[in-house]
Amino acid sequence: MGPRVPPTHTLAFTPGCQGRRETGAFPRSVQLTRAGAAQMQYDAIRIRLDGAIAEAWLGLEAVRKTIRIVEQRQVPQAYLSVETAASGFPAGTTDLAAVLDAECRLRAVKFELLKLKVEEQARYAELERLAGGSL
Repeated sequence: MGPRVPPTHTLAFTPGCQGRRETGAFPRSVQLTRAGAAQMQYDAIRIRLDGAIAEAWLGLEAVRKTIRIVEQRQVPQAYLSVETAASGFPAGTTDLAAVLDAECRLRAVKFELLKLKVEEQARYAELERLAGGSL
């Protein structure tokens, strides 16, 4: 059974009449109270939505900053390590294990970058959901 909905009319006794008659609507003071309650509920929902949007935006920005750091610092260093190890291998200054280790670190950094980009898209989708449409 669903929630009980208050009636839209009241029944009142009329002096000098037998039984009850319908008055049609709530008194004006009750209508104003309901309007005030509806406004308060709207304001509460609006505040929660604004907070959720702000949180989603800050999360998206944090992920974007992390992506920039990885792209600007870790990826170039990983590529440089691979180049250094690969150039030292023919000369005999670096062994095969060091080359493979550098390649492994490069792939790990690239994988981390991909995970961050997926996280960025998820945060963006959450922001779109909260906004109610495409951004």
